[in-house]
Amino acid sequence: MDILHLAAPCRNVPVTFTLDRKGVDLDLFYALPALPVVTRLLLSVYWDWLMIPRVAEAAQERDLHRETILSLAGFSFTAVAALAVLDATSRLGLQASIWFSLVSFLSYVSASNLQSYKSRRWHGQLESALTEMASLSLILTLITLLFGAKLEEHFVYAASLAALIPWALDHTIRISVDWQYLSALDESQREGEDLWRQRRPPVRRLRRKR
Repeated sequence: MDILHLAAPCRNVPVTFTLDRKGVDLDLFYALPALPVVTRLLLSVYWDWLMIPRVAEAAQERDLHRETILSLAGFSFTAVAALAVLDATSRLGLQASIWFSLVSFLSYVSASNLQSYKSRRWHGQLESALTEMASLSLILTLITLLFGAKLEEHFVYAASLAALIPWALDHTIRISVDWQYLSALDESQREGEDLWRQRRPPVRRLRRKR
């Protein structure tokens, strides 16, 4: 991905950075936060018969999740508000940063609202997708700001990798843990069905008298 940094030494001249479309399409770059939504959707489709059953109320932990999500949503709201005001006053060209911080805030708010009525297992997958999309958007906000700053190129790439790698590892581990859990759950259900079939008394058919 090639980044062009155009900085002006004089005042009253906007400083912008754009993505070279030769390296990656700008629309695709804006769609990067949807990556966890895609992975969670594939997981839910593969284990679709396990997504419908309801989850026990005690296992959902609505209040704990809502408190954590709202605390993180404050960072996103502060970021989008500060960047919008800064861009309006200085014309720095922070469109990408504003977009990612806005996506982060809206995703956190949606995940918080979901706590009110989530009951099935696929609701939990949707919540995880929204929170992961929000955290990835915050990281992309930071990365776009780094590429727009007057910093050395190797430092910008190193800082970007340092921000993306932990998120990617965490997301991979979460998907792996959910996959193992759903696989074990499916296996236990199949064993329970086989045991029930073995213990079920045979059905005797009554013969009709001629």
